[in-house]
Amino acid sequence: MITLYHNPQTRSLRIRWLLEELSLEHTLKTVEFVPPVDGKIFTQNTPTGRFPTLVDGEIVLCESGAIAQYLIERYGQGRLAPALDSPLRGQYLQWMHFPEGTLNPYINAIQRFKDESPTVAVSLSHELDIAVGYCDRALSQQPYIVGSEFSGRYHAGGESPLSQPHGITQRKASPHCCLLRSSTNSSRACSCLASRIERIQPLNF
Repeated sequence: MITLYHNPQTRSLRIRWLLEELSLEHTLKTVEFVPPVDGKIFTQNTPTGRFPTLVDGEIVLCESGAIAQYLIERYGQGRLAPALDSPLRGQYLQWMHFPEGTLNPYINAIQRFKDESPTVAVSLSHELDIAVGYCDRALSQQPYIVGSEFSGRYHAGGESPLSQPHGITQRKASPHCCLLRSSTNSSRACSCLASRIERIQPLNF
């Protein structure tokens, strides 16, 4: 049995959504969030000290992108990901890891430096704009960032329009989605995601 250690203020939202998309039986353990102190991030009451944490038998994972890729490859049965020999497979893997590997480090650094070093924050903001533009160009000729079909790439990224305590009908965009909404093509993609999420009812994230 799969167990997800979850808090709706964290990236475990992505995995909660993915488990529902895949119709996987699982146990959901909602755990209170402990604010990090002095940069210590392994402080949560989960098997790894982080959110999300997924336990599947003897397998214990805590990186949301890795969890998403693991679930899709093990249980997806061809859903939500291009086949290994598909020409879209490389793009899928790139965009699967782009939010955490590229977007999120900029967002975190901007938040860190905006008060103590505004010049650095402005420079990082310009770089983030370039990264968002890269996403937007990829969406200029297709409805989703990987071809014409919805994929699990969105469950590994942060732009899913989910938040708590609003649930899925009174939601607000995550930081990534707010950034992407500033670009025409990316805004259209965010709207498509919102419509998809609303079809998963009733679901309390």
